[in-house]
Order: sequence, then C-alpha cells, then structure tokens
Amino acid sequence: MVGDSPLSRYGPAAAIAADVYAWWLFAPANTAMRWGVPVLAVAMAVTAAGLRGIRCTAVLIVAILLPPAAASASVVADGGGAFDTAFQPVAVSRVTHTALHTAREGAGTVVTDLGADDAPALAAYTSLLAAPMIFATGTEILPIGGFLGAAPVPSVERLARMVADRQLHLVLLESAYTGDDRVEWIRNHCRRVDPGPDAVVRTLKGWATEGIDAHIYDCG
Repeated sequence: MVGDSPLSRYGPAAAIAADVYAWWLFAPANTAMRWGVPVLAVAMAVTAAGLRGIRCTAVLIVAILLPPAAASASVVADGGGAFDTAFQPVAVSRVTHTALHTAREGAGTVVTDLGADDAPALAAYTSLLAAPMIFATGTEILPIGGFLGAAPVPSVERLARMVADRQLHLVLLESAYTGDDRVEWIRNHCRRVDPGPDAVVRTLKGWATEGIDAHIYDCG
C-alpha cells in the first residue's frame, strides 16, 4: 500500500533529523532565522507524517529544502558571492567582499611591472592576492595557504626547494599574517624590497587603505 511505503514510514523522521541539523548550522544567524526556519520545517515534517501519497512527498520535499533555501537566500540578500557562506562573520565578509574587490584593483600592474610574468615565478600569501593577479594576466602565480592562510600547501620545504632551484623569486606577503611557518621562513630567508615602479607603489598603497598591507620579498 502507498500508505505503508518507506517514504511515509521513514521520510518524516529523516526530514526532522535534517531540520534539527539545520538548526545547529544556523547558530550564527539571528534569532528569528535560527529558530523560525527550522521550527517551521519540523512542523511541516510532522504534518507530512499524517499524509499519504503525493501530498506526503510534496510536504517532505519542502520541509527538507526549506533550511538550505533560506540559507542560500540570505547569501544573495547580503550580496554574497562564490566565496561567501550563509551567516558568516563580518570579518570574513571583509575578506570576501571589500578585500577581494580591492585586490583586483591594479593586480595586473603588479605582475607586469615587477617582471613577474616571466620565470622565475611569483608567489603570494594568500590566494586572496594571487587569484586577482592570475585572473588579470593569466600568469602562473603560486598561491600560499589558500584564501585564509589555513591550507597546508605549499610546505616550507617546498618553498625552500623552489627558491634553491630558482623557480621562485618574488613573494607578495601581507604583513598581518603571523604564526605561519611559511610566513616566518619567507621573512627570515628573503629580503623585503621596495615595490619599484610607481604604478606598483600606487597599487599597494591602494590595497593598504582597504586593509591589505602587502609587501614584496625577494628570495633571490
């Protein structure tokens, strides 16, 4: 019988479990969002338990999809993009919105005026700086640490080997980052140099006004 289908028997419980998990994920959201959406979804899942056939299926689908739909809508409403998540902290939004946009300004100039579009290569800590320069020029630039510096690649050993093999010459390093072994290695083994061309100076100063205090290190 349709009423005894696995969906009717187990669907509501699965939906409730998914909605409780959504409530936990919604912890950074405001109170209305954190409680309103999951509670409404759970209520729909409970209602579905008393339904049969296509009506049960339809209500369960809405009960399961309501929380992720609400989270996605919040990202769109906040003007988020590919690097944003729902209910993220303001500090993260500064990186994904203001800082990332700022890093695009003059990114191509930094690469070409430094002569980094030819070998030896340019590296940047983090991908926040590397990505706009790659996008603007198509140049191969080594990103260090991912977008927030937490990615473990490349390792200190890899950086040292690249410098020794003359595969890495310049590193663009944001001064705010500390405590990373790779950052400390670069600061201890490479020489901080002046930006050089005026266009690069202007670009780095523009970045600094938006909180990206980047400096150039010459690793030989």
